[in-house]
Amino acid sequence: CLTAITGHRYSVRRRWSFVVGRSSLVVRRWSFVVGRSSA
Repeated sequence: CLTAITGHRYSVRRRWSFVVGRSSLVVRRWSFVVGRSSA
């Protein structure tokens, strides 16, 4: 059925957005730490 496919795609998109958000947060924190240590 079509609804199951769209639901799966939606869950995958939500999981990817969560992973991307966490990774970007970690990168931002690391860049902040590196900037402070280099300054």
